[in-house]
Amino acid sequence: MRSETVLHWWFPVYDPEDELARYSPGGILLLKLAEQAAGMGLRVLDLGKGDDPYKDSFRTGAIPLAEGAVEVPSIAATLRRSRIRSEEWLRRSPALAPLREGVRALRRLRRRLRGGEGSAPRDA
Repeated sequence: MRSETVLHWWFPVYDPEDELARYSPGGILLLKLAEQAAGMGLRVLDLGKGDDPYKDSFRTGAIPLAEGAVEVPSIAATLRRSRIRSEEWLRRSPALAPLREGVRALRRLRRRLRGGEGSAPRDA
């Protein structure tokens, strides 16, 4: 997806569990795409929202992003808001920080045991 000056990096993905993940296929693809985009006169390569580690390697700036929704009052909307608030609380609760760090450590260990060394970016 693109406009005259902006290309949105959205669709490319790969399986981080694949044996080739250690070679960062997403990073290589993004680098080649950025080179081609610059040659075409595109000024912005939009990496989308999120704090994925690979974005730190490629970004030269950021544009603040806001998101939201408008819903009519209903049981479904109330349940959806409750679920979202619960998920946000679980993600941000200081009491659960050690548990979140433990889960991250287990994921890094699993990648290392599978040969990925934890260095492959997750493209989305």
